[in-house]
Amino acid sequence: MLTIGIAAILGVGTAIADAKNGSFDADGARRATGEMDRDKTLQSTARTCSADVFRKEASLGGLLLGDEAVTRDHCAAHPEECYQACIGKRSGEHCFRLALALQENESVIAPRYAQLMFAMACALGKASGCTNRAAHMRNAAEEGDPLERLSAKAKDRCQFRSFKIACDKNDHWGCAMLGQAYRNGEGVKKSDALARRSYRKSCRLDPEFAACDFSRRALTSM
Repeated sequence: MLTIGIAAILGVGTAIADAKNGSFDADGARRATGEMDRDKTLQSTARTCSADVFRKEASLGGLLLGDEAVTRDHCAAHPEECYQACIGKRSGEHCFRLALALQENESVIAPRYAQLMFAMACALGKASGCTNRAAHMRNAAEEGDPLERLSAKAKDRCQFRSFKIACDKNDHWGCAMLGQAYRNGEGVKKSDALARRSYRKSCRLDPEFAACDFSRRALTSM
């Protein structure tokens, strides 16, 4: 069975360097995570399958001009600013980039906070947030993750539906992971034809992206 870790999906590998070189504002991140702990909507969102929260918190009023330009490094250096844009301005992009920044610094900030942000990114319409929340659930969910209470069958089905939504919204990794779900029969009837279709769509979206590299390797091995 083909498997990949969450670090491979996200390109994680610089957490220690970021924490040491001062680019990560740990104190600001702790203040932001304190706010997360008090946000009942955020907590509820993380307890629900990402496929069932997609766009539920989105609104036209939450569209920020140029918010797609925000980066992970910016949110690492300014976590409170990104958190306020995520929650206060309903920016799924800020939620997502803050999640990546927190995930790269899990030696400093507990892993569950990145997952809260991925879940909210999904709820605000950022398809990559749905992909990453479901991929973490599949590959690296830590003890205490609220979705761990689901049965194995329910988890597989949740992951498949989340990857399907993300791929339908043209998320590269969503399509790659959807291909894997079809290939392995995880949450859906096994289908090599649909697996190939999903892998190929990942590459059509961007042949230079890491998700396409993964998909090419999967196609070659089928």
